[in-house]
Amino acid sequence: MQSYFDDLINYVTSGPCRVLVLTKGETGEGVIELWRKIIGPFDAAVAKEENPNSLRAIYGTDATSNALHGSSTTEEAIRELGFFYPDFRPPTVRSIRSAASRASGKRSKTPSSKPYLQRTLALIRPDALKTHKDAIMQKIEEAGFRIAMQKEVTLTQDQVESFYAEHKDADYFEPLVKQMTCGPVLALCLAHNDAVERWRSMLGPKVVSDAQQDDPESLRALFHVEDAEVNMLHGSDSQSRAESELTQIFNIEQTLAVIKPDAMQEKEQIMDKLKEAGFMISCQKDMSLTKEIAGEIYKSKEGADFYDDLIDHMTSGETLMMVLSAENAVEKLRSIMGPTDPEIAKESHPDSLRALFAKSVKENAIHSPSSKDSAQEKIKIVFGDVQFDWDGTTNEVVESDGIEPNHFVIIIICIF
Repeated sequence: MQSYFDDLINYVTSGPCRVLVLTKGETGEGVIELWRKIIGPFDAAVAKEENPNSLRAIYGTDATSNALHGSSTTEEAIRELGFFYPDFRPPTVRSIRSAASRASGKRSKTPSSKPYLQRTLALIRPDALKTHKDAIMQKIEEAGFRIAMQKEVTLTQDQVESFYAEHKDADYFEPLVKQMTCGPVLALCLAHNDAVERWRSMLGPKVVSDAQQDDPESLRALFHVEDAEVNMLHGSDSQSRAESELTQIFNIEQTLAVIKPDAMQEKEQIMDKLKEAGFMISCQKDMSLTKEIAGEIYKSKEGADFYDDLIDHMTSGETLMMVLSAENAVEKLRSIMGPTDPEIAKESHPDSLRALFAKSVKENAIHSPSSKDSAQEKIKIVFGDVQFDWDGTTNEVVESDGIEPNHFVIIIICIF
């Protein structure tokens, strides 16, 4: 027993103390060592000499009155946590990470909590698209919607009949199918915090005569096409219906994009180019590849004369791993990357990523899988079993390791 033990106990029990549980980051690993470094030596007098910026040096006096306590070992942290907070349950880390990710990846700095935006489907039917497109788009902008995705698409009769199957027995079903298949439709994914109700309110009644009489400023009243048997605009009638309809119209897939070590200085420019091309970066992380992971990514090249040099290059520095989401993402990315040889790319595809950023066949800036199956396999290797929503978003909500009790530290601040 230390000579100052009784004095220390008297000091700690002589007034109120504030007891805090501290952790750090997502897992809390290393928190005990970090906190011990911050508070400094046990004896405040020693701390003032050896570590004058430490908390005990600043707020303590000696070994008895040293201002703060911190768990010194993992066992002590577990014991103290149980003593002060017997009902405490460590939170779970709500993310999915592969073994490769945990070993050598850095998490994206993107915040995990984002403001929620509801989404809905808006369709501008063919006749209105020909005559009122610009005016309708202006109304959408003025209403504060963000257009998350859009595309013109020509639908087949089977597609339209399936889309509106619940209206099959209605009198307007055949005119509706005829209108929806007479030309391209403009499909919009509209985002707003109350997108479904806001868009339906703007549309007005489904029957044009009712809209013109009861809500003449509604979009269906303002942008009706003469002699048309149906209204010119569609809107999802519920949030669940919106998600279902958006999935039918927008066929989003994922692919893996790897910015190689030779292009990491230009990674921001490359990412801007990818976004300009319509890709969503669903998740990303800087990663120093091991030869094992590089070998998995380039498995199809194994046995080639250049394989060893390629693996050496890919493990020579950090890479940026990204999951990109878009319609036909695999084919689309392969197209904008350009030919493997940057000299050929500069001639045949001067605006491609390799034409702009590559240095040689080996140092050609970016890599991606060549098929959907390969893309899914490589995404799993790098990012684990992460799940994507229909539009490419992911909240990484599947539970994984959790924070261990020994990744907390108990601190006691004596207050007088």
